[in-house]
Amino acid sequence: MNKEKRQSILIELIKKQHLSSHGDLISALKKKGVMAGQATISRDMRELAIVKKGNIYCLEGDSNDLSASWERIFKERIHYVEQAGPHLLVVRGILGCAPIISVEIEAMGWPEITGVIAGDDTLFFAFKKEKDLQKIKQRFISLIR
Repeated sequence: MNKEKRQSILIELIKKQHLSSHGDLISALKKKGVMAGQATISRDMRELAIVKKGNIYCLEGDSNDLSASWERIFKERIHYVEQAGPHLLVVRGILGCAPIISVEIEAMGWPEITGVIAGDDTLFFAFKKEKDLQKIKQRFISLIR
């Protein structure tokens, strides 16, 4: 397979999947019929400006990738959002979703969120101001409806 075709497949995978390691990339490429080693993939990533944001690979210039990524995961895997007092928001979903969402939201640096604790399926968001909690709560609820 030529370089252009391999790189085209790599871009397609980066945009459609949550890949967080070279191993994941190589495995996904193999499933598409691309046989390439880690050195080749690393060169391709440099040439294509593929970087890690949060815990996933994406194209460097595409600022929407990270936002779209967490929102897609949130819509697909979260089923419960509830306020627990004036400064704490509890979010629950399917097993394994909490760490991914936590890393991606923290990487975006939302000023409203003071901190996040993630279990396997539950996230706890802490806020200094209740108005910030309400803003984020409404955003989260709008995604799961």
